[in-house]
Amino acid sequence: MYKKRICKERAKETSSFTNDLHDVLLKKSGHAFWKCWRAKFGNKNSNPLVVSGKTDEATITCIFAEHFQSICKPFSEVKNSEMKAKFETMKAGYYTPLLDKDKMFDTQLLSELIAKMDNGKAAGLDDLSCEHLKYCHPIAVVILCKLFNIFLLVEYLPRGFGLSYTVTIPKCDNRSRGLSVDDFRGISNSPVVSKLFELCILDRFSDYFCARQHICCKRAYVIAIP
Repeated sequence: MYKKRICKERAKETSSFTNDLHDVLLKKSGHAFWKCWRAKFGNKNSNPLVVSGKTDEATITCIFAEHFQSICKPFSEVKNSEMKAKFETMKAGYYTPLLDKDKMFDTQLLSELIAKMDNGKAAGLDDLSCEHLKYCHPIAVVILCKLFNIFLLVEYLPRGFGLSYTVTIPKCDNRSRGLSVDDFRGISNSPVVSKLFELCILDRFSDYFCARQHICCKRAYVIAIP
């Protein structure tokens, strides 16, 4: 029975690939066809990746880590300290009004936002993707809703929400010339739960993120990541 199920799933997988390719062929779109082809079967490239004259994967990884770490640092430590002190002074004058019921999150909001999230996106460090949220038991949405509301009330977020990993995407064709770290764009993959929380914040509090001239507004919802 077990072996029969494995054979059945293999046949189903092959059929799924064939149907997807058939659909894009019917649309007579060459770009869509090859995009689908590469997504299903990958893009085989026999040429080794060369970055800054290095071909060893471990060495290239260290080069990228040092590069992105350097560009994420402030240009001036003195100016950064001044701006931080200014922020702390302004933050002391903020006050957090009581949250209205219409500002709190509900399961309907979370369900709608989850349904709008795109499938096929890379998972975060927790190995969770939006498909996990879409096809999990409905009780998970209820739990997340209560958890997100607690975050608002206690003004706190877990450190895991700020963790991500960076994927490097080349800006140009690596077959034309040698590449350096400056020829790559870094794409950060954050936890899907943190992305959902961000969407909830944008839905409920987008008015607070608009810059308005000649208006002094001392209301703010401050959520700190330790």
